[in-house]
Formats: sequence, C-alpha cells, structure tokens
Amino acid sequence: MREWRKWVLPAVSCAALAIALIALAGNLTGKIAVVDLNKLMEDSSKAKSYEKQLANKYQQLTANLDSEKLSESEKEKKQAAAYDEYLKTKNELEQKLEREVAASVSKVARRRRLSVVLYKEAVRWGGMDITSEVIRALK
Repeated sequence: MREWRKWVLPAVSCAALAIALIALAGNLTGKIAVVDLNKLMEDSSKAKSYEKQLANKYQQLTANLDSEKLSESEKEKKQAAAYDEYLKTKNELEQKLEREVAASVSKVARRRRLSVVLYKEAVRWGGMDITSEVIRALK
C-alpha cells in the first residue's frame, strides 16, 4: 500500500506545479503596459504645478538672501541653509508626485486588468502605452 505513495505524490506535485506555471504565464500574456515618464512630466498639469511651486520656493529663498546685508561668512551660512531648505522642498514634492503617479498607474492598471506596468525608458519594444490615461487619472 505504501508503494503507490512513492510514485503518486511526486506525479501529483509535478502536475500541480505545471498547472500553476501555465496559469501564471496565461495571466501575463497581453497584459503588459508601459508609462513614458518624460511625456508624463511634460504633459501633466500636476507635474507642472509642482515645478512651479519649486520655482517659487527658489525665487523666495534667493530674494530673501539678496535683500539682507550680511558678511561673507554669514552669507555662506544662509546660502547653505537656503539650499538645504530648497532640497528638502524638492524632495518632498518629488515624493508626493511619485506617490500620486504610482496611485494613478495602479488605478489604470486595475481598470484595464494589467498584470505588469513598466517605465517606457526601460523597455526596448512592446507593451501598450498607457501614459495618456495615467496623465488623465493624475488630475
């Protein structure tokens, strides 16, 4: 009675593995899309808004530095502090935009039942371009 276990268990395991691999491969075919980040940054009103906020922050910081009468050492310290503040604002805006883009990509991917979404810059060829849909979802 134990002899059947020697050949049935491995056969069933192999069959289950084969079925799982076939199901996985079937899920991926035709379900790959790409997003062009360069186009998204150029065409998205949200990205343009963040760029404008960053430019305004830069202008504000430089105007503050120019209006003050400082010694060279004080001016260098203030410039370094202003630069740090600028970088902090830049990183915050980039992270915020990144989260919003990821949420928009996820929304479009779920709606279109996509298995994989890649950045167009990393793909040589193939994949359905969903950039315009992501830009619309980002608003």
